[in-house]
Amino acid sequence: MTPRPGKVEVPIAGEVISRRPKGAASRAHYKATHKDEGEDVSRDLQKIVRLDGPAKINWLCKALPLLRRRSMTAAQFLDIVCNQRFAANIDDVMPWGTQMISMLRRELDDLQPQQVR
Repeated sequence: MTPRPGKVEVPIAGEVISRRPKGAASRAHYKATHKDEGEDVSRDLQKIVRLDGPAKINWLCKALPLLRRRSMTAAQFLDIVCNQRFAANIDDVMPWGTQMISMLRRELDDLQPQQVR
């Protein structure tokens, strides 16, 4: 815009702070900054069955989102959860027993009927 006669146009100082990268570079940057939380979830049955009740519920809280995102297969998840040793020290008296059961019942809809017997 041209200034009126007798007026001086003062430039406004400003700079672009950040721009979002587009394309593959932005996806790589997003993956680097938002690491997958599922990297530290163990899938080893022997390690998981040795956990105590609160540690098992923590494992379950980390494993269920992986199951939803299909990062963990349903077969792996069910092999662990349906194992007798996984449920050995869990009962209804302890608060984490009922909490784990309610969490699993909520997630049953994501699994196919052939997998859940």
